[in-house]
Amino acid sequence: MLIGAGLVPALLAQAARRVAGRRRVVAARAEASQQSQLLESTAERFSERLQAGLCTEERIASLQQQLDQLYRENFKLDEEAFASLGRDEPARFASLLAAAAKEDRSGLASFQRAAQTLSVQLEAAKRELRDLSSAAAEAEAEANEAESHDALSRAGGEPPVAGQRLAVLIAGFGKSLIELTPNCC
Repeated sequence: MLIGAGLVPALLAQAARRVAGRRRVVAARAEASQQSQLLESTAERFSERLQAGLCTEERIASLQQQLDQLYRENFKLDEEAFASLGRDEPARFASLLAAAAKEDRSGLASFQRAAQTLSVQLEAAKRELRDLSSAAAEAEAEANEAESHDALSRAGGEPPVAGQRLAVLIAGFGKSLIELTPNCC
């Protein structure tokens, strides 16, 4: 039996599409594996830091308590009240600092160094917690996306391109579908 001249190129094109589809499936699986490993390593780093106590909410609360205690010992105000006094009543704030400097200049300098150190540590702990939380959420989202691409590839579909949406076309029985779903049409 002779094969028509147009049939061979069509068969070759079909085979090429199958090979390309299989390559996309392999690439999607590799990406899913890589994203899963990234998520696991991020989770491990986050867990290690939490266990070390470097970025926990308890550490942040402890630093804030230390800072408030330092302000109370020196000015009978917590950090927030001290800051609002400086914003809202600058003249009274200036007289308070002048009195503190007159009473004990080295004590005021020591207070300022300790307050600055605690403030820097507090902001660093807050920033680290924020960064780790967002990195963990981002890694988890990327891993979930890679897994959905892998599942779609295994089902024979192609992963969507960024910004592309998947639409499902239901054909036939139009009148019946409209009657069943009157609020969506």
